[in-house]
Amino acid sequence: MIKKIIKIIIKNIKKKKKNSYSFKLIKNNNILKRKIIEECIEYILELKKNNKKKIINEFCDLFYHLIVTIIKYKVNYKEIKKELKKRIIPV
Repeated sequence: MIKKIIKIIIKNIKKKKKNSYSFKLIKNNNILKRKIIEECIEYILELKKNNKKKIINEFCDLFYHLIVTIIKYKVNYKEIKKELKKRIIPV
């Protein structure tokens, strides 16, 4: 699922659609950084309210912006996966 999301975002960026939100974020690092901060704050606020539906929505918003970030900085999905595997504590 994550790989598919990454592929879709990359496809939109490569098309250089001026109306593509992903393309705008890739081209403007300041906007991307601001959006990540904004989404983090919104996510935390929803956690405090304990509203499951809004927590899910804000998580997805934050997740999307983080995905755009790894694309921008050319971080490969395999690198992320490898790092996550290192962090898993065997039972």
